[in-house]
Amino acid sequence: MNFVQPAFLAALGALGIPLIIHFLHSRKLTPLDLGTLRFVREAVSETTRWQRLRDWLLLLLRLLLVALAALLFARPFRENSSNGAQNRKAGEEWILVLDASASMRFRKPGDTLPPGAAPPNAAAGIFAARLKEVPEGVRAVPVLLAESVREITSADSAASAAGGPCDFAALVKWLASRAAAEPSVSRRVLLFTDLQQPVAALPADAPWPDGVPLEIVSVLPPATGNLSLAAPARRVQPFIPGRETTLLLPVVRSGAVVPRKLTAQAGQGREWQKLELREYPAEALEIELKLSPPGPGELEAVAHLRSQDPWPLDDRCDLSLKFTGRLPVLLVDGDPDGGGGARTDGFTAPADSAFAAETYYLNQALLTPDRGQTISGFEVTVSQGPVEKAPVRAWRAIALCNPAALSPAGISVLSAQVKAGAGLLLFPGDHMDRAAWDRLTAAGLCPAAVEPPDAGAVAVPRPILTWDTAHPALSVFAAREEGDLSRLILSDRLRITPSAGAVVPAAMDGARPALVAGTLGKGRVLLFANPVDRAWSDLPRERLFLPLMHALFGYAAGTGAGAASEEGLPAVRDVTLADNRLPGRHDGVILRVPADESTAPFLDETNFRAALRLEAAAAALESPASAKSGDWRKVPGASRPDEWWPLLAVGLLVFLLGETLLADHQPPSAPGAKAKLKVKTKAKAKARPVLNS
Repeated sequence: MNFVQPAFLAALGALGIPLIIHFLHSRKLTPLDLGTLRFVREAVSETTRWQRLRDWLLLLLRLLLVALAALLFARPFRENSSNGAQNRKAGEEWILVLDASASMRFRKPGDTLPPGAAPPNAAAGIFAARLKEVPEGVRAVPVLLAESVREITSADSAASAAGGPCDFAALVKWLASRAAAEPSVSRRVLLFTDLQQPVAALPADAPWPDGVPLEIVSVLPPATGNLSLAAPARRVQPFIPGRETTLLLPVVRSGAVVPRKLTAQAGQGREWQKLELREYPAEALEIELKLSPPGPGELEAVAHLRSQDPWPLDDRCDLSLKFTGRLPVLLVDGDPDGGGGARTDGFTAPADSAFAAETYYLNQALLTPDRGQTISGFEVTVSQGPVEKAPVRAWRAIALCNPAALSPAGISVLSAQVKAGAGLLLFPGDHMDRAAWDRLTAAGLCPAAVEPPDAGAVAVPRPILTWDTAHPALSVFAAREEGDLSRLILSDRLRITPSAGAVVPAAMDGARPALVAGTLGKGRVLLFANPVDRAWSDLPRERLFLPLMHALFGYAAGTGAGAASEEGLPAVRDVTLADNRLPGRHDGVILRVPADESTAPFLDETNFRAALRLEAAAAALESPASAKSGDWRKVPGASRPDEWWPLLAVGLLVFLLGETLLADHQPPSAPGAKAKLKVKTKAKAKARPVLNS
């Protein structure tokens, strides 16, 4: 015999109560002297025997009532051979899923945390309690859910876990694998979550499994507004001796939050400074972090945002920065005959207008600090003469802007510079000479064959349609909010055919190359399909012109926006469950809170289920179709078919009725004694017996 709720067997200790009452209220007879006791003795003898029997029967019934009540709540059952085999074959398991995303680590009202400490998972306590309440005979499977699914052995394993947004598609896939391994096991899922809006709904081809009820245990944060501190746009900063560098750390605001007090601190070594907000309380917040690097090299710092929101994990920003010297860049103007004005470097400049120069807009873009910089990382020199007459220097990048004729000496100088590691950027235009470009291609200095525009050809404006964000030259444009390159309109005048081994990181519509990349020796070569003046398009007037030119020149120079720019710095990535660590700096890696965890709103349970397409799971929980099949394991709260409680309930009612009837029943008297006593009483009505004192 087994019991569903064996704890109620402790109520059997109440069996002592009827025994105590019985012995405390046992009848004690007091002898009386009467004149005649013949008939009285007979009646008293009969009554006493019946009362003793009735008292013992009442005691037995009351003991049975207490025992049956205790057993009724304990719910005994006994498996027969067929049911036992079925249960062993089928089985039941409860899957307890704890939302381990970073948003679950929030401060509750009244929580006091040591400085720098992270709050525990808000549902960890309820999760551990429900794990202990799993019924006997039911297998408990504790699981952590974030961007992946991880089984754990106990609730203590959730202490150091923090991951990204919950991937419910991964949970469905994991459930499907368990169902395939044990198809006869019935399952029930309990999800402990803060109801943060999911990143994506369950796909239509992989819905929630049928017949698996999902119970949601929600643990809601005390507030929905949040402020988080983001990393600077660039981790590579130019270094100028004796000049302070100012970093702008974005403060991301989500939800209805209007902080009344917002301060920040940052540390550089042992020196701490109080930071000031810019544009507060505007929608876009930024914090100025001023650093004084001792020289070129790496620098570590940390910034803290002192806000009142419940999530402290995203209020910290670990910084690893690299300070480098400014990159020397040479811009070669391809229109040296544009005018007379002499310059101190011996080269001529256009006399009519500075805007007419092929390099004007490019020069202005490179001298302007990009987003996240206070000073530009490029040191620009403009040359109006042939390449071979330019100052001799170890250039990090050289740009040919709409060049015309190129002498063999100039090509030789370019080839030597590029093979040694300099980057080369080509911006062809209407001044190009076919023979000169053929010599560039033959020397490996151009990654494509370029045909000049026809004299009577009509220019066709074409937008940039596709771009490869995996290419380091364009990696900064991975997110649309960072820059939608499709807004750039180019002029389709050149016929560009990429060479073997070259790649096309960006293309216009019609699969026409907009950017072609190649290499020569240690250097990188980029070919852009338009000049950088306004002769063919309004490209220099576009907002994206500046970040695009910084990205291309940074890639060509071996630094800048590409991955090579951060070589030697710790990798920065979102924290995952596999890390088994909280956000921060760990072993050369900086783990950060995923952006979705800091900005996604919170829902109620109805909208949460709708966002995930979990209506079927809700229907299975409220009115499961499995109830019609008679499988008690698939019905939440159902009783076992082999329980004895119905019989115990009937027995309890029967014994209770018997106890009531027996307690109210009058003791019988002997018929002969009653008659004699009646006659005797009539005969001596006038002479009543007197009790002797």
